[in-house]
Amino acid sequence: MKLMRFGLFVAFVIAFFGATLPLWAATSPDVIYYLDSSGNVNELRFNGSSWSTTNVTQAASAIAANAKSRLTGHLYGSGDNVWYVGTDSHIHELSYYNSAWHKSDNTSLANAPDAEGNSPLTSVANYPNDYVVYVAADGDIHQLDFNGTSWSDSDLTTLSNAPVFSLAGPDSLGVSIASEQGNLNEAIYFKSVAGHLYTISNYVAYPYGCAGWCSTDLSGPGQFEPEDPAANTNIFSHIYESSQEVHYVGENGDLIQIAYYDFNGEFDWYGSDITSASGGPAPGNASTPLTGYQNSSYDDIYFMTSTPDVFMNWLNGSQWENTNVTSLSYGSAPDPSRAMTGEIWNTYPEVYCFLPNGDVYEYAFYSNYWHSLDVSSVVNAPAARSGSPIAAFTGGS
Repeated sequence: MKLMRFGLFVAFVIAFFGATLPLWAATSPDVIYYLDSSGNVNELRFNGSSWSTTNVTQAASAIAANAKSRLTGHLYGSGDNVWYVGTDSHIHELSYYNSAWHKSDNTSLANAPDAEGNSPLTSVANYPNDYVVYVAADGDIHQLDFNGTSWSDSDLTTLSNAPVFSLAGPDSLGVSIASEQGNLNEAIYFKSVAGHLYTISNYVAYPYGCAGWCSTDLSGPGQFEPEDPAANTNIFSHIYESSQEVHYVGENGDLIQIAYYDFNGEFDWYGSDITSASGGPAPGNASTPLTGYQNSSYDDIYFMTSTPDVFMNWLNGSQWENTNVTSLSYGSAPDPSRAMTGEIWNTYPEVYCFLPNGDVYEYAFYSNYWHSLDVSSVVNAPAARSGSPIAAFTGGS
């Protein structure tokens, strides 16, 4: 577990290369995680020149994931970390350090309640702290917090007096951390039973006058009142230019963004209809997978259309545009019923999804063009199980 490797952190610098360099010129590993039909966590890793595959669950002698487990992961220090819900309903961690994979039962270590059977799962790091957010069996949103020494549990629903969580899409929890107005803010996003989008935040200045953990109705009445979330939407959040952003499919079927930023000298939450602003197609359905990231000065948000194609809505600094990534890459059609994720890997925008046969499929932008690749077929990796989640990030050594 992390306690054994807390002192092993070594600072590293990601090397940045021009967008016209070939993919093999990169040096930081590119890692992808998904679940196979046996509930094993599998890794696909690109080391800068070739792909490899590892059954991480077997490598760590860990328990299998339950039938509906989600996945979340990120780089913590210099090691890869992945979390899932095991067959025992506990949150389990797989972490790589000392040149080997290790397992840890975070639920037991934090004396936390079991996860609800359909719980979404999300995480974020603020080294040396590490946070994993899930929905417990009692319906409350809980956070497992690693402080560099030990794990603890917090019932965020109770602490923030938040409304009851309502499961929408399988990935209907978002979390992100940003430094705003000189304060470090962690925000968790979810849909309430009343159908509104809420945030639970530990930033004492928002909502104004609140101290500690607070809850805020983001899709209720406001200066730019957005659409309420659709019944089965997924929810995706990230940081763009130091501002919190959350995205979902609205009741009108469009892609909606709510962002916290300075508008004419006033910091507040503002909503916008990205589909309408970009002039592009709407998501194929409300349950489309969602992903995105800050790409230099651009804000890139991905979803799937009814075609099905992977589309990108991107903010060029002043207005929203739309791009058909599948078409531009001459790629195969993704499976819109499966998950999707994306990242910036050594300056290269990347999106990962699944083909109908369960293969992991990559769209990547380099040499000024979008490219596509069936990653699973390159290394003969096992197919993903139906409904498998997917996580990807720039990994450690």
